[in-house]
Amino acid sequence: MLSGRREAPRICEREFSMNLLKTRQFKYGTNAIVFTLVVVAICLILYGFAYHSSGRLDLTENKVFSISKKTIEILKSLDRDISIIQFSRPGELKTRQISDLLKSYVVKSSRLSLTNIDPEQDPIAAEKYNVRELNTIVFESGENKKIVGPREIFVPSYQPGQREKTEDFFGEKVFTNAIY
Repeated sequence: MLSGRREAPRICEREFSMNLLKTRQFKYGTNAIVFTLVVVAICLILYGFAYHSSGRLDLTENKVFSISKKTIEILKSLDRDISIIQFSRPGELKTRQISDLLKSYVVKSSRLSLTNIDPEQDPIAAEKYNVRELNTIVFESGENKKIVGPREIFVPSYQPGQREKTEDFFGEKVFTNAIY
């Protein structure tokens, strides 16, 4: 007899559960939860991609704003810390071009750190490194120091029939050689 009494509530609970699963409110609620979980998962995946990339997409034909695979290998294999000190005036085109490249180097290697110094605002630092020109970059690791001047980074380019002087940017080649 006791077992008969207990089965009756189970049947009611089962029927109630089955009816609850069929309601419109339950279906919409379930859809909302699933949709929310999918959106959160997509956001986490996108965040992961953004975190592990430099956040930049280079669509130029010659991949002007990308670092070569060889440079990335060198940066990832560094066995010492290197401080990069950029002496430049904020807001200038050449400054931004150099900064963007150096920032992408720092993203690729935890062994690199970048400091920007305006030599007019901090002449003592400029004197310490014997910097005489804007857009001079100092690579320093312990007692070792390599100074790269703007004439090594921006090289004049003359082409026949061209009246204006242009400059080619050799930042990656020069910076990677200074690091390596």
